[in-house]
Amino acid sequence: MTLKEWSIVSIRLLRSAVLLVAAVSKFLSPEESLTFLAALRIQNQSLISFIFIGTVFIEFFGGFLVGLAPRLTFDAIGALFGLFTVVMLVAVAYQVSESCGCFGNLIKSEVGPFGIGGNMLLVSLVFYAARQKVHRLALSNVIDQYFNDEKQLSSIPSPQGQSR
Repeated sequence: MTLKEWSIVSIRLLRSAVLLVAAVSKFLSPEESLTFLAALRIQNQSLISFIFIGTVFIEFFGGFLVGLAPRLTFDAIGALFGLFTVVMLVAVAYQVSESCGCFGNLIKSEVGPFGIGGNMLLVSLVFYAARQKVHRLALSNVIDQYFNDEKQLSSIPSPQGQSR
C-alpha cells in the first residue's frame, strides 16, 4: 500500500473517530448542545430537539460509514462539517458565549477562531480525500489486501525449500 493510500485511510479513520466521539458525547450529555442551539435564537423547542437528534444520528451513523463508504459519504460528511462551520459563524455573529456542545461535556468547545479553523481543516481533509483516485479504497479492502499479501508471502518457499 502506498503512502497516499495510507494517508487517505488515516483521514477516514480520523473523521470517523471525530464523528463517533461527538455523537456519543452529545448523546450522553445533551445540555450544552441544547443550550447552544437555544442561544442561536431558535424559538421552537421542537425544532431544537429535531436538530439535536438529527445531528447525533448523522454523526453516529456517518462515523461508522466513513471507513467503508464510497465518495458520496465523503461529500455528505464534508457538507456536514461545512454546515457546522456556518453554524459557528452564525454564533459569532450573534455573539453567543456558550460552549457549542460539539463534544457534549467531554471537551469544552468555544465558539471562535479555533473552532471555526478546526472545522475548516476537517472540511478540507474530507474534500481532499474525496477527490483522490483512491476514494473507493474502503477500510475493508485494506484489511483484505493485507491478509492476501500475508497469504502470498507465506506461500513463497524459503531458501531451504520450506514454506514460511
